[in-house]
Amino acid sequence: MKSKSWFKYLIYALFIFGLIFLDGYIARQQAMYQKETFNLSVAYSVISMIIKMSIGLILGLEYIINENKKEGNWKINLPKLILLVIPFLYFSITYFFYDSNQALTYPMFLFMKNSFGFVYISQLILGFFIITSFYKNKIKK
Repeated sequence: MKSKSWFKYLIYALFIFGLIFLDGYIARQQAMYQKETFNLSVAYSVISMIIKMSIGLILGLEYIINENKKEGNWKINLPKLILLVIPFLYFSITYFFYDSNQALTYPMFLFMKNSFGFVYISQLILGFFIITSFYKNKIKK
């Protein structure tokens, strides 16, 4: 049993490190594209966002595996979805509104004024909150 845990966590770590490496590669490609065109590539931004969300999904993978073993029907934690997933999705897509001057984008630019790090963290947290928004409801007999 213990060797199974070691192997499982080793696989998780390898996936996460692989995704971090892949994200670094995508960031370098984005930088080269920007250097040549002076534009932000939407494709690179979307791929990078998906990679970071995947890391969050991997962090919540054990939770969803344990939920899958339970008896019952799948349900969605709606308060978590509305109060956590939607705001973190909003902050995760900041790069797509970088040139926008709309009032809707003002909160994201308050955070971006100091650092872009909140976007990356929002994307990780978003992936984690998405996967942990699902649970199994016990069937009452």
